[in-house]
Amino acid sequence: MEQTQSYGLDRRGFLGGLLPACAVTCMGSFRLSRGRSTRAGAAARQDTHKFDAIIDPAPTWRRLEVLKIARFLEFSQYLADQMGREQVIEILKSFQSQRNASQARRATQRLGANDFAAFKRFYDPAIPALNRIVTMEIVESSDTAYEWRITECINTEPYLRANAADLGYAAACFGDYAFAESFNPKIRLTRNMTLMEGHTYCNHRYTWEG
Repeated sequence: MEQTQSYGLDRRGFLGGLLPACAVTCMGSFRLSRGRSTRAGAAARQDTHKFDAIIDPAPTWRRLEVLKIARFLEFSQYLADQMGREQVIEILKSFQSQRNASQARRATQRLGANDFAAFKRFYDPAIPALNRIVTMEIVESSDTAYEWRITECINTEPYLRANAADLGYAAACFGDYAFAESFNPKIRLTRNMTLMEGHTYCNHRYTWEG
């Protein structure tokens, strides 16, 4: 059954003070330099502050995501104990919707357009940054529809292992609706399956209703 989402919640002041750390731990991107340890390299880095040293060996993308989500879940579970799980979930949904809406507006500025063709370019599975975190299969691509299936997502496993799919959906999936609408109000997302909710894939279908 299709899900309809509401994200204009009445908690903006509280949210702004409560969740800046989640913005980093939920969905932040890491750009990590990789290099091999050699005596010459070590000598060249002698003047580098220890806080700025390159991690060697560098962790995998999966490991980075596990570490980020573990910290986020620790904080979220604490909040759930203090204020109730449902309230935390609603706050996360509101926060991610606002955050994704802002990201969509910045994306249209970078692309110089907000039409359906620009939206499809943004979600091109050939883009390395996207391909690194999900495995996508394009089901349909036309002037009015863009549908794909996600069969692997780097975010999903840590949440499912922690029995926290509800928090994961709120933090990682829910904001997709706000992103589409903010990119262009004529774009509509329909989705009734997600890996986070235990399905075999996520079925994102975007339609242009212009």
